[in-house]
Amino acid sequence: MKRFGSILAGALLSSTALTCGTVALAQEEGAVDEIVVRGAFIPEPKRDTSEISSYLSAEDFERQGDGNAALALRRVTGLSLVGDRFIYVRGLGERYNSALLNGIPLPSPEPLRRVVPLDLFPASLLESAAAQKTFSPQYSGEFGGGLIEIKTKAVPDRRIFEIGVSVGGDVETTWKDGLLYDGGSHDWLGYDSGIRDIPAALQASIDSGLRLNTLNYTPEELQTIGRSLVNSELWTIFEGTTPGDISVNATYGDRFLMGDASVGFMVSVGYDNDWTTKRGLSQSGRFDADAQGNRVLVVADDFNFVSTQNDVQWHGLLGLGADWETTELKATSLFIRNVTKEARTTQGQAIQFDSLVRQDAVEWFEREMWTNQLDGLHRFADGDFTANWKVSYSTASRNAPYERFVQYRDFGDGQLRYDSQQGRNLTRFSIIEDELLTGALDFNWTTMAGDREVILKAGYLYTDTDRKSEQRDYRLLPTGGPVPEELLYSRIDYIFADQNINPNRFVITEVTGSAAPPAYNGTLRVHGGYVGTDAEVMDFVRASIGVRYETGRQIVDTFDFYTPNTGVETLIDQNYWLPAGTLTWNVAENMQVRVGASQTIGRPQFRELAPAEFIDVDTDRSFSGNPNLTNTKIDNFDARWEWYFADQQYVTLGGFYKKLQNPIEETVDEQGDNLRTTFQNVPRATVWGIEAEFKYLFDFTSDNALLRTKNFFFSTNYTFSDSSINIKPGDTVVRSNGTELPAEFVVQDGRALQGHSKHLFNIQIGYEDVDADSSATLLLNYASKRIRATAPQSLPAIVERPPITLDFNYSKNLIVGGGDYELSFKAENLLGSDYKARQELGGIKVDVDTYKRGQAFSLSIKRTF
Repeated sequence: MKRFGSILAGALLSSTALTCGTVALAQEEGAVDEIVVRGAFIPEPKRDTSEISSYLSAEDFERQGDGNAALALRRVTGLSLVGDRFIYVRGLGERYNSALLNGIPLPSPEPLRRVVPLDLFPASLLESAAAQKTFSPQYSGEFGGGLIEIKTKAVPDRRIFEIGVSVGGDVETTWKDGLLYDGGSHDWLGYDSGIRDIPAALQASIDSGLRLNTLNYTPEELQTIGRSLVNSELWTIFEGTTPGDISVNATYGDRFLMGDASVGFMVSVGYDNDWTTKRGLSQSGRFDADAQGNRVLVVADDFNFVSTQNDVQWHGLLGLGADWETTELKATSLFIRNVTKEARTTQGQAIQFDSLVRQDAVEWFEREMWTNQLDGLHRFADGDFTANWKVSYSTASRNAPYERFVQYRDFGDGQLRYDSQQGRNLTRFSIIEDELLTGALDFNWTTMAGDREVILKAGYLYTDTDRKSEQRDYRLLPTGGPVPEELLYSRIDYIFADQNINPNRFVITEVTGSAAPPAYNGTLRVHGGYVGTDAEVMDFVRASIGVRYETGRQIVDTFDFYTPNTGVETLIDQNYWLPAGTLTWNVAENMQVRVGASQTIGRPQFRELAPAEFIDVDTDRSFSGNPNLTNTKIDNFDARWEWYFADQQYVTLGGFYKKLQNPIEETVDEQGDNLRTTFQNVPRATVWGIEAEFKYLFDFTSDNALLRTKNFFFSTNYTFSDSSINIKPGDTVVRSNGTELPAEFVVQDGRALQGHSKHLFNIQIGYEDVDADSSATLLLNYASKRIRATAPQSLPAIVERPPITLDFNYSKNLIVGGGDYELSFKAENLLGSDYKARQELGGIKVDVDTYKRGQAFSLSIKRTF
């Protein structure tokens, strides 16, 4: 505390002296102007930008030990992780945020989202990650909470060659019984062996353009097609021992001279195989009357579930670079493939049948993303004028073959029997393909206005996104012929064995689009141009002012395969002028204040506009879009005080306020006993908050041999924010069917925005030992409760309580046998916090989704050659 006090006193004294302006000293022999430079301790990224932002470097990734970009970014001030995959900035979901890779937008393999999930990006590939919280006009106008920019590792300055291996597991999964199914022989590689390909007979039916049913096909043809479906390997779930986790990574790169150019390359490849078993409760709530006739919340469906998920990822990065005196060229190609194989069983009391029910499901999801980027920087006029161009072609896809579901229930004899009366089985094939073409050109001219620096900026960005989504559903239905009753108590692969798929027992029937159109095509073409300036307007004060003009044409065409001229086409074609300004004042040595204001927008995502049905595999909820959605307009106001009182040490305090017009929220439609989630523009909402962060390095001497070589640090950040949907008398909303209703009938006034946590808190405590070449960090992450999903107007929303995570990461460099090694150990979720998503009212709790999350441990070793 003595050191902290002396720093504070010094800063206050310096601020008193320095705020008077530039100091000029005249010597007796010739006058010499003393240039006062402020900000020696301000980190370079924050000194070079006028925007309010936070950064993670490669050193931060290594110290934190987080495996991917999403896990790492949750530790940044004002950022929270939702669903283990998506980053929310200041309480606003991915709908209002942009994600860039090396300054270029990316496509998404996610059905419900146009923004790529950041868990796809392994930390081992990343050089840095930045969260920009104030809008600058060179970026897309889709900016509400902030912008996340990830940069891949650059071409090295010298030869590097690294190989790393990691093994691990968690106490709930590893070497314990889990749920498995055979699948294909190559599943452990994340590539299907061909067993999940659509059978030739079924593909021929699809190509014919005729719905697969008894009206269009003969009994013999239906028998052939039904028997062509894979049976046991993709139906039968069994218990088995779950193995541990393993990952392997390798990186090689070099740089050399070629004529006048410095040329380099880098290649990085990796393989990860992880297992997770979840055991928990899955309930639903409803209202009933108590003994006094009062309406109370009670449990409706009451299930226990077990799920085992195997995630396999391949990633590859190729980087090429060439530098001349005035020109830099870069080429980057990134490929990521993530495959999820899951077996899940849910069993309990179902209110619909008033009996015991068991539901089994097997799933296989292939997610791929491939991006190819070219980047050129040209310097003219001794570097005062620069031109930077970027072009990119990227694709993303999600292929889900053989999603299968089957239901057994108790018909009164105390035994579970296949529910043939309801046709309770489903085989689904779905695919989503995203394609994104991007081109950008930016100009910067640095000049002088008198004795003050002025940077003039202008540029253009074009993005062309195309998405295709299709889904086909099939069931094996009884024909009315005799089915031996004892057969219905058998395993599902016995029930649907070839001998039972015939005109007298079960026939395949297509149920594609029975509830909503099964397919859509979406396009979004955006042209954006901007002009701006970043200039020193007076001593120690810089202003960054600009405006962006952006046109966006978004079309979503939802259609049915078999009923032409019944599709729904949605068009949003709007243009915007989007101004932005930020003022930075260096009020004292290493102390600055930033204020900013801007106007931005948020666009609906393709799935939100398409009135096609989709099941969210994470929540098992049915979704359908709303073709009447419109864009959201956002006013943003920010302020932050920053004091870097020593090297790598700082304290900051900031605030923000956002006003949203027509924000998009999830709402629930009740259709008999079924609930369907859709999307709705609500009239308006506000978000405001306060952010604080602090980092301190301990400098003390000790006679203790264990302490005297260690440099300890402490860092923390905290965000308090509040969001509220605001409804005024006379406000209306337009539903997906075109009807207009009073807003209070659809959404509750004053409700928080979905996914918004009021409190976000992080702590990191650790040390670096220079002599021992080791480091250790203890990390705590907390996010308060937030709305996971809405419920019908009368029922309470589903509120999730994210687990409080306490992690520990240790690494040490060793020289063994003349080789350089890095040994790392990580322990995650040391508190053993569980996941909980509930409905609560009047002290009654309904566990919509709760499960155990065990402690996880991993050990890794990396060899540098």
